[in-house]
This record gives sequence, structure tokens and C-alpha cells, in this order.
Amino acid sequence: MIIDLHFHTDTYSPCSRIPLEKGLERAASLGLDAICLTEHDIFHGYRDIPRLEKRYGIRVFTGVEIFTAQGDILCFGLDRIPGGTVQARDLVSRLGEEGGASIAAHPFRNNDRGVKELILDLPGLTAVEAWNGNTDYLNNLKAHVMAESGGIPVTGASDSHRLEKIGCFATEFGGKVDTDRDLIAVLRSGDFRPVRYDNDTGRFAEILN
Repeated sequence: MIIDLHFHTDTYSPCSRIPLEKGLERAASLGLDAICLTEHDIFHGYRDIPRLEKRYGIRVFTGVEIFTAQGDILCFGLDRIPGGTVQARDLVSRLGEEGGASIAAHPFRNNDRGVKELILDLPGLTAVEAWNGNTDYLNNLKAHVMAESGGIPVTGASDSHRLEKIGCFATEFGGKVDTDRDLIAVLRSGDFRPVRYDNDTGRFAEILN
């Protein structure tokens, strides 16, 4: 099952230019099985997701991207948005204690929103988003190599803010994922790998460093 784990819409993330329905249509056309809505520091309030899932034949899961004092963390299973400035270690620890999952988003992007080398010092971090569609190749590669050196699983995601970016990177999971809890469980299991969309074949392929 192939999922784009990092996806923003124009209703809840002002930096995005993607209407939800247009985004789902595009994602389904690429062969994605699911996307995960990860708006910035807010839970989305969409109510018509079941209808859209049925219309486009694609699942929609829910997460949130929290900007910590050290950088962005993708959170799955978070029960509430933290108030004020939160420390990355505290957020990751909280998610672990609550049975959630955490992914360090674009750790080496050149915009001071990545946790950088701290990925190696975040006990309980579920994964590192080593392949991010809005980060250059060398910084993605740096994240991948460093995560592997620390024995941390890596994911891929588009971090879509525009339609053309959807699915450029994604994550392939070993089993079927039906619910948000399933997604968290498989993330915590480590049974996944990052993939990229190959425009020549129209399919998702292994990322060769």
C-alpha cells in the first residue's frame, strides 16, 4: 500500500494551493492508495471525507505537522494541539507514551524548520522523512544516511502544497492500512520503505541513493 504521508490543503494551511477534492483526484490518478492530511499546527475539520474517499477510491488519514522549538514533527495519534512553544523531545516522548507515531519532517531543509542532527537524539522517534518533495536531493540524502546510521526507519512524502508535487515521494507499506490506528501501528512496526514516482513508467519505484 502506497501512502503520501505529508499533504497540505488550502483550507487549513495558508501556504498550500491545493483544494482537498482536486488533491484527492490527482493523488488517485497517480495510483496512490491513500494520503495523510498533515496541516500546520491544526487538526483539519473536513466532514465530507467519506464521500470523497468513495468517489475517488482513495483513503484519507489524519495527522498534523507541529512546529516545535527545534523543527517540524509529523504527528499521528496526537490527542490535542500543544499550546505555546513545545520541545521536540517532549512531543516525541508524549506521542510514544500515548501510542502514537512521530516523524521528523524534512530535517535538513534550508528553512530552519528541520530538527537536523537532533534526529539522532530523539528517543522514541518513529521515523525520519528522508525523502521530501520540497527539499533538495543532497539534503534528503543527508537525512537518509544519518537516519540509517542511527537505525531509524525512513519515509518518503511529497509535502504537497501544489498539485504537481503530489506523490513525488511516498511510502510503501507491507500490509493493508484501513484506519488511522492501522497507520500508526504499521509506522511503529517499521514495515515500510520510501518510494518515488517515476514519470517515465507512471509507477512508484525504489529510491536508489
